[in-house]
Amino acid sequence: MYTCQGHKKWITGISWEPVHLRAPCRRFASSSKDGDARIWDVSLRKCVICFSRHTLAVTCLKWGGDGVIYTGSQDCTIKVWETSQGKLIQELKGHGH
Repeated sequence: MYTCQGHKKWITGISWEPVHLRAPCRRFASSSKDGDARIWDVSLRKCVICFSRHTLAVTCLKWGGDGVIYTGSQDCTIKVWETSQGKLIQELKGHGH
């Protein structure tokens, strides 16, 4: 067992990379009240990508089957991220809360 350190506030969600994208599965994503989402590599035991474009807490995330990560935030946006380099693909606005 080991600790992944990097978030500045508590964790709001975790999602493992789907096994059909890369077997064996060795990466997972986390979201936090600090406004960031991160991809962690368990074999390297470190954060490999940090998504930091939300302005408020990231309250949920989901690793999509097509190799993207979706993050939802208290800033009323959903962001779609590419997972190899951490680029923002799309931002969806309009959620009330």
